[in-house]
Amino acid sequence: MRAMAILYIGPYRNPDFATDYHISPILTPDYLLAQFPPLMIQCGEKDPFVDDSVIFAGRVREAKSARKVKLEMSLSGQRVRSEEDLKNVEEMKREKAKLTSESESDWVQLVLLADWSHGYLQMPTLLPKARAVSHESHSKKLFAITEHGSGD
Repeated sequence: MRAMAILYIGPYRNPDFATDYHISPILTPDYLLAQFPPLMIQCGEKDPFVDDSVIFAGRVREAKSARKVKLEMSLSGQRVRSEEDLKNVEEMKREKAKLTSESESDWVQLVLLADWSHGYLQMPTLLPKARAVSHESHSKKLFAITEHGSGD
């Protein structure tokens, strides 16, 4: 895996494999994970990255839950001192309302495909079911963009 990561980032960079979340998303800081849009993670059960997929889904859920609790605590004793504080409070209230209206399954959907390995989406000819999974994921993506906005 390390060799694949070096091929991905190039031979002239010297990344820190223990902390660089651009190489391994499971290392992403919680404050960034809490800002992620709704996710659907699909992974083959026999994929070498299945553990990372499960860990990443859990980390996103934990980060969003922790952010929701932090917002509730911050807003419960909030005093407004200036117009900027008021803007921050209003922004925090909107974020809290959004997180409260969503469930954990809205934040992350993890789909593990039994007996499938890595790269199944590139093999619809060899795995006819891969085409159906691809179409299903595209349909869900289009629905999510329609429901939640494109993020722009």
